[in-house]
Amino acid sequence: LKYSLKFEGSNVTFDGDSIAENTVSDLEYGSDYEFTIKPDDGYNLNRLTEDSVKTNNGISVTKVKENDDGSYTYKVSDITADTTVIVKDVKPNEYKVTFSGDNVNEEAVTIYDESGNNITSEGIAVHGSDFKFRIEKKDAYSKSNVTVTVKLKGNSGDSNDSETETLTLSEDGYYTVNQDKIKGEIEITIKGLERNKYIIGFS
Repeated sequence: LKYSLKFEGSNVTFDGDSIAENTVSDLEYGSDYEFTIKPDDGYNLNRLTEDSVKTNNGISVTKVKENDDGSYTYKVSDITADTTVIVKDVKPNEYKVTFSGDNVNEEAVTIYDESGNNITSEGIAVHGSDFKFRIEKKDAYSKSNVTVTVKLKGNSGDSNDSETETLTLSEDGYYTVNQDKIKGEIEITIKGLERNKYIIGFS
């Protein structure tokens, strides 16, 4: 008897002997089969658990090893029926966002993300999504001449593998880092945030 093994999952590529269009055919009764799950660019397998990689019929599938390139190797054991391996919980990469610059501290400003979370100390950007934030100054400070620049690091994390651009405040009050630019950690610099000055007159 011969059996087939199919693979289903989003944001991953399956690799193994004779895999074509995510299917292996003509597997012998009782045979084992090893395959590799490789995440697509911008995704990772860090959150996979035993329940994340399963078969549709209860046939055993176990992780063999984690590879240096971020892929994982699995084995389906004792194949006795046509089987589908289903992979879930492949998550997009998350990257740290930090803020610096003139008076960028809790005393002068609060920085919020689109969900209303306070990210003044640190935020998180997610692969495949725009990163939006707004700056809310304290009463004692002015932001009329504020400029916001962003340093975008590449996949390597090397400071030399980066680009810098100036962000523009949109009508909804947010600055946006476009998702196609997000490939690594983000450093945002805010300049021009100044403490208000007052003239005191005597008569």
